[in-house]
Amino acid sequence: KIGEPEANACLIAAAPELLEALEKTTQELHEAIYTRAANTWATPEVAYEHANQLTESYRALIAKAKGES
Repeated sequence: KIGEPEANACLIAAAPELLEALEKTTQELHEAIYTRAANTWATPEVAYEHANQLTESYRALIAKAKGES
């Protein structure tokens, strides 16, 4: 088992890859939500807003990690 300082160092080292993965996953999730909504029950505009609402917390975390919030 590693100590907290070592664990923090590992997390910092992995941060760029974690951020990249979160960005990619968030985009893919947004696209999937949009596509499903647009193809089943919503207009494209409503589907886009629905997808935005459901991925808002992830986009906020991404912005925070990039120092944009």
